[in-house]
Amino acid sequence: MTQDDSIAALIFASNTAAFSRAEYMLNPHQLQDSTDPIDKIIESFQLSRGINMVAAKYWPYLKHTWINSNIPDLVDDQEEEMRNSLKDKFTTYSSINALALGQEDPERSKVALQTVDKTFRYIAHLMDDGYNYPTLIYLVDAWSVTLPTVYREMLEERKPVALVILAYYAVLISLTPEVWHLDGWPTLLINRIADVLGPEWSEFLRWPQEIIFGGDRSHQTAPKASLINRTN
Repeated sequence: MTQDDSIAALIFASNTAAFSRAEYMLNPHQLQDSTDPIDKIIESFQLSRGINMVAAKYWPYLKHTWINSNIPDLVDDQEEEMRNSLKDKFTTYSSINALALGQEDPERSKVALQTVDKTFRYIAHLMDDGYNYPTLIYLVDAWSVTLPTVYREMLEERKPVALVILAYYAVLISLTPEVWHLDGWPTLLINRIADVLGPEWSEFLRWPQEIIFGGDRSHQTAPKASLINRTN
């Protein structure tokens, strides 16, 4: 593939990942499909890697095309300010961070912490500015495109910290109903995650469930420390 093909390849990769998510929800035979929705979303994340691979290889060329104008620049002078405000904006932020920090494997802990930070920042952007800046809906695709392989592996193993982060991803996509290929996914994911984790993790899922099912997004209760210490 050459740079002349890169725009077409980028669009194809993006559409393939989107179709994967939409096909699972819109398939008339879905009720007979035994595929775990968590496995299906992992598959779509894997397909999203193609977007990143094309963009990374040909970005020196792509940034001078119309593609660049369709990818808003989130990393600006205020991004560090947003990061520093997360603890005050979300009372569960510290607990989820502690969950990530508690992983025995240093690399997994690092990846989990980075993914927690990104997820909460994107949620904060959409809650604060989503209606004023509709282009911010691109964040839901950016989240999956830049997802580390290590995190996907943790999801495949159904690690609790990875599933809790995925619950917050479900919140993220619930804030962008305009994204057609994600319609229905927030409810599907949060219900499946709750089933897999069981009632002992319900405190970690309470706020995501409140947002997805139309609850009060201003109130969060931090999970108990006893659960945070049982994540490996």
